[in-house]
Amino acid sequence: MRFPKLKTLVLVCAAAGLIAGNVYAADKPIKSFADVKGTWTGTATGPRGGSEKVTVTIKEDGSFSASAWELMSSGKGKLADGKLMWQGSGGNTGTAVLNEDGELVISGDQGKGFAVLKKKKK
Repeated sequence: MRFPKLKTLVLVCAAAGLIAGNVYAADKPIKSFADVKGTWTGTATGPRGGSEKVTVTIKEDGSFSASAWELMSSGKGKLADGKLMWQGSGGNTGTAVLNEDGELVISGDQGKGFAVLKKKKK
């Protein structure tokens, strides 16, 4: 089962979104792209419940690339109210926040799918 709209979910990129009907606030505000720069990995859950490994790489200029479900996406994020917001190459949008554990919590547009990612150690 493939989730084409989810490819942008993994796009980091980044900020308070709706996840399963809950609103997640930014526990650690993202003040600059340097706060989220690097490669993040974890599991994404699609709108119908399937899950897949996700890898997102964010650069200091806000550009990102992401992969999940054998799909690739890229784009550029923007920061607003301590959150990372993006639009990916597939046209979908989403937000991400850093939670209290330092994980990047990503929500796809309209709450369709989400991912919790940890920063990959160098």
